[in-house]
Amino acid sequence: LLQRWYQRRVRGGTILLNRPGALNAYSSDMVELLINQLYRYEEDPSVQLVLMEGAGERAFCAGGDIVHLGSILRENQMHHKVKNLRKPIVTLGDRVVMGGGMGLCCNSRYRVGTERSLFAMPETKIGYHPDAGATYFLSRLGDFGMFLALTGQRIRGYDAKHLNFVTHFVNSDKLGVLKKDLLDCTDEADLVKCLDYHENPEEDYKRIFLQRQHAGNKQDIFRSFSSGYN
Repeated sequence: LLQRWYQRRVRGGTILLNRPGALNAYSSDMVELLINQLYRYEEDPSVQLVLMEGAGERAFCAGGDIVHLGSILRENQMHHKVKNLRKPIVTLGDRVVMGGGMGLCCNSRYRVGTERSLFAMPETKIGYHPDAGATYFLSRLGDFGMFLALTGQRIRGYDAKHLNFVTHFVNSDKLGVLKKDLLDCTDEADLVKCLDYHENPEEDYKRIFLQRQHAGNKQDIFRSFSSGYN
């Protein structure tokens, strides 16, 4: 699950979700390891930033493994710690970012999406409600956040940037160079400059189709739910 890296100019901590065969879905053991490691990084004066990513070529994280995940309380404490970590944390949300994986990404201070990113909170499709901090970040999207919570609609990378699910949009073929340059950052201001430098020009990610495509569906869904309470 966890790796630690050291670089000549700066020392930092990495978190690698390493279950590629299960789309890096986290288990109870992984939750405990991640929480404990975040506390260690936070208290270690040699660690100036944290980089979190998923192993393999298919996903950052598909959320919690419902077979191997026990305490929902500990899962939520993990997301709370990611959100409130006193040191900057950068999450690379490439490919599948769903459920609790979206919580890990969206609760991070800096969030990188790519053209391959696929975000969703699909809990409603299995009779559950969006968790992992989703009531926080979806509620800030107004009606469209409610639409996403009710439907589990999938969000592509371009829309993710527009909706602030990610802070930076970078082409996937640049991720290797981005990670290398992040290791050379000396402080948070340098980190932000690095992310800004590698981000695609705005016109490259302003291909926003989702809100227009589903505007009618959104209103139909709201009317259906409203009519049920009349």
